[in-house]
This record gives sequence, structure tokens and C-alpha cells, in this order.
Amino acid sequence: MKIQTIIFFFFASLLLMSNSQASESDAVSACEDKIRSIYGVDKFKHVEAEKTGHHKYEVHGKVKYQHSKYPFSCKVKKGKVRSYHYDGPTEVSHNKDDKHHSKSHTGRNVAIGVGIAAAIAMAVASNNKKNDDGDKNQYSRKIDKEDLEDSCHDAIDGRIKRNYHTIRRLEFKHDTIQHDGTHARGDGRVAYYNGEHTDFGFSCDFDHHGRVIDSSYSIY
Repeated sequence: MKIQTIIFFFFASLLLMSNSQASESDAVSACEDKIRSIYGVDKFKHVEAEKTGHHKYEVHGKVKYQHSKYPFSCKVKKGKVRSYHYDGPTEVSHNKDDKHHSKSHTGRNVAIGVGIAAAIAMAVASNNKKNDDGDKNQYSRKIDKEDLEDSCHDAIDGRIKRNYHTIRRLEFKHDTIQHDGTHARGDGRVAYYNGEHTDFGFSCDFDHHGRVIDSSYSIY
């Protein structure tokens, strides 16, 4: 019986490890595909993915272009690239011999992004107005709990990293989190650049649209 139990946990751990590696690999592939399609570069080096939440990863690495390497990064959630950045030359800039093309290309992306953001803001404002006239509690129940947790993670991550520049990343201990749609609290773990770790507690308050309106943390 003991041998069967050991075998069961062995294969269960292998399955969990395989799923984790697959998710990281999917995040890396999504980021590389985005950088490749936007900038026309395809020689990726030293690429890593760090899990930051439910199905949420930060991918970073280098692009080798001619004899130099340039950094790139992405934020990937549920297999989709939410944001990306590349600081280096592109195939188009090389072919046109335009040293400023990379910056102007980024500028166009920012301008397009601003236009999209404005359209989204108008849509959100219109949607918020309609929802304000309805049942706020009913709207709250429809919000994905994982999305609330991700929003809380981003808020806490930003606050801690602004105050402690020695912190590399932080992770929530998902099995400790308690939330009811308007308030969440739980524990997490901080990783420092020097390799040390420590625990912390956190809490977040949300409005009825799922936005974080207040957050706090305490590092133990």
C-alpha cells in the first residue's frame, strides 16, 4: 500500500511539473510570436518566464541582432500578451538605414494605444453609467474571482516594488486568499534579488466594477 501511495504522488508531481512547464512554454511562445510579428526579429536568447498570478506570467529575455543583444519583455495572461516592450533595432529600420525608426515605430504604437485606450475609456464610462443604474451587488457577483485576484496582485506588486527596490518578485499563496467580491485578504511570499525570501500579508478593496480602490500589505 505504501509503495502504491509513493508511486501515486510521484506521478502526480510529474503531472503538475509538466503542466507548469507547459504553461511557461506557452507564455514564452506567445511573447516571442508578438515581438517577432511586430518588430521582425527572431533570434531570442536567455528567455525566461516567471509566474506572477493565475495563468499570469512575465516573460523577459534578449534579442540578438547582428553582434549585439537587446532586451524585450511581455506580460502574458491566460496565453494572451497583455503588454510588450522591445528596446532595439528592427528589420525595417536596418533595411531603411534609419537609426531613429525604432523610436518612431514605438511612438506610433503609443499613439495607436492612446487612441484605443480612449475608445475603451468611453466604452467603459458608458457601460459604468448603465451599470450604476442597475443592481450593484448582482454586477459584483458576475466578476471573475481570478480577475479580482490578479488586479489585487498588480496593486500590491506595484506598491511593494515602489517602496523596496531590492525585491525581484512576489507571489500570492492562493490557498490562503479569502474574498467575497468586494474585499480580499491573504498571504504571499516575496523574493529578493539576493536570493532571500520572506512572507507578507495583504488586503484589497474593490468597487462594484472590480477595480481596486484600496490596498495594503505588511511584510513579516
